Amino acid sequence: YTREGNPVLQYQQELIASNTFDVDIENDCHQSNVMVKEHPALLFTYNDGTNLLVWNDDEYSYYVYTLTNEIDVDTLILVSESIR
Repeated sequence: YTREGNPVLQYQQELIASNTFDVDIENDCHQSNVMVKEHPALLFTYNDGTNLLVWNDDEYSYYVYTLTNEIDVDTLILVSESIR
């Protein structure tokens, strides 16, 4: 998703069987457990105000990233819950 030509939000979905994904957890990151609908998820919150939300539904893994600090965690979770 872009706003005025600038990237704001990025989404990725992969089959679990083919899934490999690296998360930067060493650089000013806080990890917490949240829920996306009925699925447990990991939320990575970075000191620069960006976030990464990761979860799966036993078939797919989902990754939603904020690329700016303009989207708060609650909005990120709401957007993620709208993914089908």
